[in-house]
Amino acid sequence: MYSLPITERQATLGVLGLQVIAGIAVLLISAIAQNVSLIGFAVVGTLIPGSIFFGYWRGWDWMRYVAVAFSVLLSVAVLVFDAQSRGEFSPVLFMPAVLALIMAGPLTIAGAGVVTLIATNLFLLDLRPNPYADVITILVSAVILGGMVLAKMVVQTALNIAQNNARRAEEARIEAAKQASIAEQRSADLEARNAEQQRLLDLVAELEIPVISLAAGTLLAPVVGTLDTRRVTALTDRLLGAVAAQRARLVILDIAGVSLVDTGVAQGLLKIAQAIRLLGCDVTITGISAEVAQTLSHLGVELKGLATARSPEDALQQVQKFSIGN
Repeated sequence: MYSLPITERQATLGVLGLQVIAGIAVLLISAIAQNVSLIGFAVVGTLIPGSIFFGYWRGWDWMRYVAVAFSVLLSVAVLVFDAQSRGEFSPVLFMPAVLALIMAGPLTIAGAGVVTLIATNLFLLDLRPNPYADVITILVSAVILGGMVLAKMVVQTALNIAQNNARRAEEARIEAAKQASIAEQRSADLEARNAEQQRLLDLVAELEIPVISLAAGTLLAPVVGTLDTRRVTALTDRLLGAVAAQRARLVILDIAGVSLVDTGVAQGLLKIAQAIRLLGCDVTITGISAEVAQTLSHLGVELKGLATARSPEDALQQVQKFSIGN
C-alpha cells in the first residue's frame, strides 16, 4: 500500500501548524461567545505556537523543545483550572508526551510526561479525591510513557540503520564509480600503449624490410641479416602489397647484406620471386658476392629463372638499355 513519505521536520511543522489553527479556532469561538477570559487564553494559545512555528520554520531547531515546554505548561493549566479535568482523569495529561514523541527524543518524551504528572499533582495536592494521584493512574501513565519512549527508540534505531545503510550504499556507489573510472583509465592507457607498441612494431617491420621506389615502376628491396621463414613471409607480403599499390614492373632484391646464403635462403628467394611474378612483375637479384656465388655453387643451388646483376645500379642500367632497345 502506498504511503506518503514525511520527515520529522515536516511532522513537527504540521503539529505546530495544528496548534496555531486550534488557537485561532478557540479565539473565534470565544469572541463569538464574548467570553473575555477565554479570549485572553486563546490569544496566548495562538501567539506563542505561532511564534514557535515561525522560529522552527526559519531553522531554529531548538524551538521544538520550546513547543514541548509550552505544551507542558498549557496541559498543566488545563488540568488544574478546568473543572471537568479536576474531577476526573483527562487524557490531556499525555499531550506533551505525544508532542515530544513527534518532535523530540526519548528523554524529552519521558521528561515531558513526568513533569506534567508531577506538576499537576503539586497544584492539586489538596484536592480530594485527586484523579492523578491514584496509584493505578500513575502505573498506567508510567506504562504509556514507557511505551512511547520505547516506540521512539525503535523508530530512531530503524532510522539510524536506514541512514547508515544509505551512507554505506552511497560510499559503495562512489567507490564503485571510482574503481570504474580507474579501470577505464587503465584500459585507455593500456589501449594507448598497445597502439604505440603496434606503431613501433610496424615501424620496426618497415625498417627491417624497407621497400624503396627507385624509378617509375621499379622497386628496390635491400635484404639485411638472416633470411629465415618469418622474414621470407614478411618480405613477400610487403613486396606484394607494394607491387600492387605502385603497379611496379620490376623488383630488385639486393642481398648484399645477407649474412648467410644457403639452400634455405635460395629457396626463400625463389618463393618470393614466384609470388611477385604472379602479379606480372619481374624480379632481379643483386648483391651476390664471389663468396656467395661460390657457396651456392658448392651447394648445387641454382637460381633458375631469376635475373641477376652486380648491383641495383647495374639492374637499372639493364632496364634502361632494354627500354631504349625496344
